[in-house]
Amino acid sequence: MTYSVLEQKILKTVCYFDLFNFPLTNWEIFRNLYTAQDEALDDISLSLANLTTIKALGFNQGFYFLPGRSEIISSRKKKYLIAQPKMRIALWYARILKHLPFVEAIFVCNSLSYLNSKEESDIDFAVVVKEGRLWTGRFFCAGLMALVGRRPTNITQKNRLCLSFFVSESDPCLQKVAYSDDVHFIYWLKQFLPIYDRSNHVQKFSDANRWLDAFLPNYSPTSTNSRWLVKSNFRLSFLLELLLKIKLGNYFERWVKHLQLRIMPKGLIELSKSPETNVVISDTLLKFHDKDTRQQIQKQWTENYQKIIC
Repeated sequence: MTYSVLEQKILKTVCYFDLFNFPLTNWEIFRNLYTAQDEALDDISLSLANLTTIKALGFNQGFYFLPGRSEIISSRKKKYLIAQPKMRIALWYARILKHLPFVEAIFVCNSLSYLNSKEESDIDFAVVVKEGRLWTGRFFCAGLMALVGRRPTNITQKNRLCLSFFVSESDPCLQKVAYSDDVHFIYWLKQFLPIYDRSNHVQKFSDANRWLDAFLPNYSPTSTNSRWLVKSNFRLSFLLELLLKIKLGNYFERWVKHLQLRIMPKGLIELSKSPETNVVISDTLLKFHDKDTRQQIQKQWTENYQKIIC
């Protein structure tokens, strides 16, 4: 079977989301179209009609999916309902973290960012922190959540807060940690859902990662529903930030960095020394994805796509 260039892009897109049991509407295919190049929504609709006619894709209830995978429609609807209370819990966490020193912006990431959560899953945040205060920001965020028993453990993950990604406002471009072929990282980063923004840091983060537009040009920055936004008004950390902005704050930053590195699992530190970017430990980025599945996803996505077009 020979497919047009646009049809190949559509199949690649559907194949990616199939890995997460997530069927797509025609608008979602347009928005998430991998390596799009000015294709109009009408053109995509025509290509989708052809792909369903030749049974390269299935269609039901407004969703497109790979042949024989209609069951993921009910799975998506179920996960959407599961995600609603999880988002309310995420907002509760964000309302607490916004009062901690140097927290500039908070994004929901991973499956919850596009409302595709499993019942037992935790809640993942990516946190933007003030320049020169990355370790201080993590110290307060992770420390407080540990004190109140809301960090995930090997035994309990459900609705716990996973704080495995901190980035400094001074260096928000994340292209440096992407692999040469990294479809999952591209979608993962584009799907960041902003729920707290202290001072236009969400836009700055988006601007710094314009490199993603080469892969997903139709994916405009996410506009979060107002009911899922945490107001950036009064913050309890105001006085503490004033104190830690001066020279004392530099000493404190070095001290909490040393403290956190001492108690950090040795395995994470060793992974950060490898040429891979699953774990990154620096003064501008803390990425603790020791179970990073990007390369496995890349391989599975490529294999599944090849099976369809061959």
